[in-house]
Amino acid sequence: MIQDVLAFVVLFFRLVFAYIKAVIRLFVAPSRVPIRGKVVVLTGSASGLGREIAVRLAAEGARLVLWDINELGNKETAELIETATPGADVSLYTVDVTNSDLVKASALRVQIEVGEVYMLVNNAGVLVGESLLALKEEDIRRTININLVSAFWTLRAFLPAMLEADCGHIVTTCSTGGQNAMHRLADYCASKFGILGLDEALESELRSVYQKTGIQQTLVCPHFLNTGMIHSIKQR
Repeated sequence: MIQDVLAFVVLFFRLVFAYIKAVIRLFVAPSRVPIRGKVVVLTGSASGLGREIAVRLAAEGARLVLWDINELGNKETAELIETATPGADVSLYTVDVTNSDLVKASALRVQIEVGEVYMLVNNAGVLVGESLLALKEEDIRRTININLVSAFWTLRAFLPAMLEADCGHIVTTCSTGGQNAMHRLADYCASKFGILGLDEALESELRSVYQKTGIQQTLVCPHFLNTGMIHSIKQR
């Protein structure tokens, strides 16, 4: 009985603290993370949001490592970066993030060729935009593998070194579709609900299992963006 009361009290104060923090964040922006000179691995960098993130991280002075299965698109991103930030440090890797062996091998290459990774940005994603019964089986598997399963492979590849150093930052691109399900997005929302759960579970493991405090996490949940993926979803 006493333990239940204490657990309730702890939960209550954690909720109060979370709401106070949320209100403060309305008026005070969080401190910027310094990434100048640090190695940042970004998946899904060949187009859309990943390309925009790459350009902005390069402008901040990061040593960028761009991962994408689209080699041509990745080169185009690098060209945009060179135009916007001449002399930026950019390394290109053609990687299918759904292939666990390739992810592991590519991560080792990055550590040898570029250096220890400070930040991992899990951004690779796809969206089909069909109703549940109209989806093809390969569409479902591809969406889940790219949007969700690939994050397991990248985390398992880069997290050990972060744990050893007790230093690093993991950024995960989720979606409002990972918080509120929508029609024609059953596979997409399922993958994004999963990635949100993965991020929260990792946060708990870092604290309770690995007992590390130097590894930070950022979960990003944007609404619909004009990245070229969405064709059948309409909104006001």
